[in-house]
Amino acid sequence: MMFMLMNKKLMFLCLLAFAVSMGPKKLYAQDDAAQVKACFLQYQEAMNRKDATAALKLFSSNSFSYYDSVLHLARFADSQQLAAQSLMRLVLALTLRARVPHAEIRVMTGTSLLQYAISNGMIGNVGQSGTAIGAVRINHDTAWASLLMDGTETELKLRFVREHQWTLDLAHLVDAGERGIEQMLREADVEREALIQMMLGRIFEGKVDPHVWLPIG
Repeated sequence: MMFMLMNKKLMFLCLLAFAVSMGPKKLYAQDDAAQVKACFLQYQEAMNRKDATAALKLFSSNSFSYYDSVLHLARFADSQQLAAQSLMRLVLALTLRARVPHAEIRVMTGTSLLQYAISNGMIGNVGQSGTAIGAVRINHDTAWASLLMDGTETELKLRFVREHQWTLDLAHLVDAGERGIEQMLREADVEREALIQMMLGRIFEGKVDPHVWLPIG
């Protein structure tokens, strides 16, 4: 009898330990998923208002590093160095040279560049009306969620990083957009150079200024 009671007590303690160890993890995961969704909603609201101050609080540190590198290209890269870059880095750097006063570029940081770009509508907004994110998948301090358009899942996966809070990784978003463009180029059999010229034509609204390929220092 004593043996049976000990076995039952041991079983109870094991089940209790299992519940304690598994329950909070599930709760934390649900809480993290809710925070990721909240981050996206706040991003939507900030971008739709062009509220750079609010939006900057929602971006990962990697986002600022990415725009630091774009800023460096805009200032110092010559035509050959630009041509060696990924398509989005090249276009972003040339867009800065074309649209932002060079005196301002020379004193910008990645943070102030992002602030300028958001305030002036230079960054595409995946948080526009009709968009949301689907189920959130969390792996330690990284989370992934598909972008939904009018309730339909798209191929675009958003990456979130837990830092001081859950933040959106803009650098990954730009890279994901680039992969989509490269896929369309392959399917449409369009040369990269032709696409660059077409995009520059839109940036300059006509004839492209050749000086855009020169570093501004």
